[in-house]
Amino acid sequence: MQEQLIAEGDRVDHKLFGLGTVSEARSEGFTSSNTTAGSGYPVTVKWDDPERRDNTVMHWALTKVSSPDVRPYKFWDKQYQPLREHWLSTRRKVELLSVTFQPDWKELVEAIDGEEEAWVKMREFINAPRN
Repeated sequence: MQEQLIAEGDRVDHKLFGLGTVSEARSEGFTSSNTTAGSGYPVTVKWDDPERRDNTVMHWALTKVSSPDVRPYKFWDKQYQPLREHWLSTRRKVELLSVTFQPDWKELVEAIDGEEEAWVKMREFINAPRN
């Protein structure tokens, strides 16, 4: 099976860095027969995570992600699950703080506000138009 080259504009997934868009791929001279350890070509990725700056990784560390038009479930699920996990963790904090009859009210109110913010972000993602 011929290995697909990663090109500028491709959507990719990285095990640690998450989803991103390829801004540059230098695959000149690379063939799928280059199977020796350390072989590959550099790919610069603009990550979806705004906290992560663009960086360059080797192509073999990336997986092409299907376009949302072709396989929307996998694509959107990778973005939805972190939002859901964040909301669940904030929900758990509210539950833990509200176990006693007289909780630290300031801390509980802050936790409830955090949960509400996480819920709003999740709902905004769910309700966002998909082209």
